[in-house]
Amino acid sequence: AITGSAGAGSNVQGNMGIAPDTGSSVTNFPPSTYSGVLHANDAAAIQAQVDLAAAIAYFEGLTPTGSLTTADLGTQNSTGAPVGHYYAGVYVSGSSIALTTSIVLDAQGNSNAQFVFYATGSTITQAAAAGITLVNGAQANNVFWINGSSFTSLGGAIGNILAHTSITLGGGTLNGRALANTGAVVLSTTEVITLPASGGGSSNYVGGPYLSEIALAASLVDVLNN
Repeated sequence: AITGSAGAGSNVQGNMGIAPDTGSSVTNFPPSTYSGVLHANDAAAIQAQVDLAAAIAYFEGLTPTGSLTTADLGTQNSTGAPVGHYYAGVYVSGSSIALTTSIVLDAQGNSNAQFVFYATGSTITQAAAAGITLVNGAQANNVFWINGSSFTSLGGAIGNILAHTSITLGGGTLNGRALANTGAVVLSTTEVITLPASGGGSSNYVGGPYLSEIALAASLVDVLNN
């Protein structure tokens, strides 16, 4: 399902699509809006579903460069970095990931730097007060959140969210993509979703040609800009 917020409505700045549902589970549009076309179980949506499965498998297969505990990301860090500060890498938790206080993603002058946060079998949650700041060339397009079950953001989210099951967004903005493989995407409050700029281009390998254009998805795809 794709559920927009029922009050003032959310705004998805792109096309929308869903598969394998034919569109009957897309609700609260209006008052929520999207700027393009709804792809309902068509060739683009079906291919995007294939792309997402490939992308999740790709990221799950990467070699970790750092390990995370279930404690707040804002109290952890990359080796040699200040607390709450992360350099490019693949950061893996054997359980859940919590983002309770703000973090900084530092590309150290490399616009292709990738930041991957992977909760292998559980949830990723972002609190309303937890911001994400990109510095020294870091690109939203090159930030990836991979989780074994659900992702929930009550803050301003940045990056590509690839969830095995569901995604709930209620923080006001997402500069990225919300891609749910088997469950729903729910916009619980007024939300504005924009595709990130393609600078750096490192997400081009994420699946096929349709996945790179998605901004929101349920049972796999919800926002296609092709």
